[in-house]
Amino acid sequence: MKRPYFASFEDRKPPVFGKMSQRRHDLWHFLAGMTIAATVWYLHWRWTGSLNPDAMVFSVVVATAETLFFVGTLLFYHDIWAEKDTPNADCPVTRGDLKLEDAEGQITVDVFITTYDEDPDIVCPSVQAALQLDIPENTVAQIHILDDGDRPAMAALARRYGVNYIARKDNIGFKAGNLRNALFQTSGDFILI
Repeated sequence: MKRPYFASFEDRKPPVFGKMSQRRHDLWHFLAGMTIAATVWYLHWRWTGSLNPDAMVFSVVVATAETLFFVGTLLFYHDIWAEKDTPNADCPVTRGDLKLEDAEGQITVDVFITTYDEDPDIVCPSVQAALQLDIPENTVAQIHILDDGDRPAMAALARRYGVNYIARKDNIGFKAGNLRNALFQTSGDFILI
């Protein structure tokens, strides 16, 4: 089997960014506050002093769009105002920890690898990586290749690695349709795509 083109990139790691310094954090808050103040001033002027009476409908539509853009900006600022990571939680140990009706048995994780017209050599490293997942105790991972093309070569790849193969003959809904189809055929407690 020939080495795929992307093999030279497989060992690359994303950059790690440190926590933002207090000075930078304060500067961000200052600049955001100045932006909000300037925009409030601008919108006040926009609504009280710049609407064109000869084209009132158009003026109101444009001013409304600018106001809604500002609301979106406020929501964005709210979302990133303070840099905080989500605290890590311990993995559930039993199905009872998940508060499921059926609390018996092991926790199951369905790993979905979607494919449409990729060559099996492209999908193969994803299957190999899925087989090497670090899985918590009392958890079972079930790997599924979701093939929108119903291709014999992809079915052979699934058999070679001992993973489940779910095929569709059509491509209705594209990737979302492929995932939807698989959701009706699997029953994992968690899904990894």
